[in-house]
Amino acid sequence: MCASGHWRIKPLAPAVCKVTYCGQAEVGGKIPRAILNTQIRSTLTGLNLTVDKFERKNIEVDAEMRGSFPTPPLLSLLAEDQISIINSCQALESSSSPSSSSSSWERLKSPSPFVVMYMQHATPLKGTRSAALGLAKADVDCGAREALAWYFQYCSRLRSKGSLEDGDPARLIVRESAPHDVVFTTIKKMQFPLFNREFVGREICATDNNGDFILACQPTDDVVDYGSSMITVRGLSQAFLRFSPIEASHGGQTHVAFYQYLDVGGVVPVSIVNKNIPSALAGLIRLRVVFQRDEEIDSTERSSLAAIFDKEQSYSEEENKHLKYVTSKIGTRQWEDFEELESFDDYVRMGKIYINGESSGVGRASTVVDASVGECAAWENAKYSREKAAIKHQAGRGESTLSERNGHTSIYRTVINFDIPGLKPREFVQVRATHTHTHTPGPHVISPLF
Repeated sequence: MCASGHWRIKPLAPAVCKVTYCGQAEVGGKIPRAILNTQIRSTLTGLNLTVDKFERKNIEVDAEMRGSFPTPPLLSLLAEDQISIINSCQALESSSSPSSSSSSWERLKSPSPFVVMYMQHATPLKGTRSAALGLAKADVDCGAREALAWYFQYCSRLRSKGSLEDGDPARLIVRESAPHDVVFTTIKKMQFPLFNREFVGREICATDNNGDFILACQPTDDVVDYGSSMITVRGLSQAFLRFSPIEASHGGQTHVAFYQYLDVGGVVPVSIVNKNIPSALAGLIRLRVVFQRDEEIDSTERSSLAAIFDKEQSYSEEENKHLKYVTSKIGTRQWEDFEELESFDDYVRMGKIYINGESSGVGRASTVVDASVGECAAWENAKYSREKAAIKHQAGRGESTLSERNGHTSIYRTVINFDIPGLKPREFVQVRATHTHTHTPGPHVISPLF
C-alpha cells in the first residue's frame, strides 16, 4: 500500500489563494468501488480544515479580490475569437436610444430610483422561442475598474451566497482561460410548472479605445458536469456592459450601461420573459448598493449649498421678479388667515386655506429645526438629493428631474400620481430660487421659494 499527494497553491490576492489538491492511494487487493469512492471523498474533505482555519468575512475577501483585479487589456491586444465575441455583444449597444421618438424601448418600473430600466422585444437567436432585450443605466459610487471587477467576478463570495439564498441550484466557474476570459454557468430557479433554466456563458472584458472598460458575455454550448443529475432547459443570455468614468465626481464615480438579451429557453409565454427582464438587470442595482455613498455625497452637496447661501448673492431681474411675485401671493399671509390642520408631528404646526375655488390651496407649516440657517436652506433646496429621491420612490410619488441654473436657482419638474381612478397624474414645473436677505437684523434670513 502506498499514497502520494500534490498541492498547487496559486495567489489570487495578497491574503487570498487558490489551493488544489490531488491525492492517490494504492490500497492493494480488491475493494468494492462504493467503499473506494467513500474513502476518496473522505480524503479530499481534509481541505475543509484549511478553509475553516483561515476563513474570513466574505465582504473582506471580495474587496481584496477586486483590489487585485488587473486592468483589462486593450482591444487591440485581444485574440481574434475574443474580439469576435465582443463585437457580437456590442451590437446590443447599437440599438436605438430609449429617448428617440422612434424607439421601441418601453420604460420599466425599476425597484431603485437610481437605476433606470427599459425593455424591448427581440428576435430570438434560436427557433421560435420568446426573447427580450433589457437596458439598465446608473451612476455608481466607485471607480470604473472596481465596478468592472465586481461584475466580472460572477462567482464572488457574496454574489454566490445571494444566488444560493434565492434558491438557485448552481453558480460556478467552468474554466478560466485568462484573468479576463472565463466561462461560467448558473442554474436559475423557475416557478412551477417550468423547469429550472441553465445558462452557460463566456465572459470577456477589455479596455475600449476611448478609455472605457467594457464587458461582453456570449452564450456557449459547453456541457457542464454538476456532480448530480439535474433536469433543466438551456436558456440563452447575451450581455454587454460599458463602464465610463465620470469626471469631477465625488471621490470616483462611474456611469454603467447594461444591455441584456434574454431567451429563457423552450416555448414560454411572453409575459414570463417580460417578468424576468427586471430580474436579469437587477445586478446593476446590487452593484450600486455595494458601493453607494448616498449620505456622504448628500452631506457634501448640502455643505456646498450652505456655503453659497451664507454669502451675498447677485440675483437677475427675472429672479427678483419671481421673489416679489411669490412673496406677495403667499409669503405675506399670517397665521390668522389659515384654518388649523391636525399635524403629523407635535412639534410642527399646520394650517390650510383655499383660494381661487377648490382647485388651489395654500398650506403653511412652522417648526423649530436643530440646524443653522444655511444648513436648513440647503436641505430644503436639495429637492433631488439621494435621500429624498429614495423616500419619494418608496412612497410611489412619481418621477422628478432637476436642472440647475446657478448656485441658488434651479428648475424642478415632478409628476404626482394620486392613485385615484379617473384622476390623471399631474406634472408640476417649479422655479426654485433661494434668496438671502442681508437687510434683516441678526442672522441672514434665507427664503427657498418655488
